[in-house]
Amino acid sequence: MMTRHRTQPTARRHVPRSAVVLGIVVALTAVTGGAAAAVTTTQDDPSRIGATERVTGPRFLSGTDVEVAGNVDGDVYAAGQNVTVSGRVTGDVIAAAQTVTVTGEVDGDVRLARSRATSAATRDSAWTG
Repeated sequence: MMTRHRTQPTARRHVPRSAVVLGIVVALTAVTGGAAAAVTTTQDDPSRIGATERVTGPRFLSGTDVEVAGNVDGDVYAAGQNVTVSGRVTGDVIAAAQTVTVTGEVDGDVRLARSRATSAATRDSAWTG
């Protein structure tokens, strides 16, 4: 006769979303290696895409205050204390920050790891935070 042993359920580890998103941003930056320099902004400031700029391809932005005021044809990966997207992004926005503000148009998904989020969502940029 077979005896069944009852096992105690294992406790699931809670991993903060900010750690997951930040890990993804770091991993993507590491995977792209030398290509990371090729996908930074066209300005000297790697944490900002100015209102008059139009850039193509995935953008990896980091800094204390990250700003996307221009147009990005592709995805935006941002990590910082404050991330603001007031321009247009045709891809996804993936951000890890203490405060994230999205007032611009985002055609793709918005994925956030943050303490506080603000949105002026339209139909094309609607998301819940």
